[in-house]
Amino acid sequence: MKCPQCQQPLRLNRKTVTRAVDGRTVEVSEVPVLQCDACGKVVLSARVLRRMNSLIRSTGAPVLTYAEEDGWKALLEQMEGVLRTESPQHPLTRRELVELVPLTLAR
Repeated sequence: MKCPQCQQPLRLNRKTVTRAVDGRTVEVSEVPVLQCDACGKVVLSARVLRRMNSLIRSTGAPVLTYAEEDGWKALLEQMEGVLRTESPQHPLTRRELVELVPLTLAR
């Protein structure tokens, strides 16, 4: 797929996206996007937008981590592993753990 702005190729990336839904502004991290390296344009698919809206409506949290329908199960398993290792150097940070909790409790 080519960038709608400069016609250069888009590549798959994950970004933090700020989205307003139902009068609320929410920051969603790890959102799959198509991004242009040339001009920086970011393109989201309709499926990803629908999923983000669903996640935002499912909880009152101001910050979320994007997960596919069943992706939250894998994130919970990863979180469990981190809690068992007690490693402060693990890439899954405390902030991500806190962000994930409201998302999973809303299910």
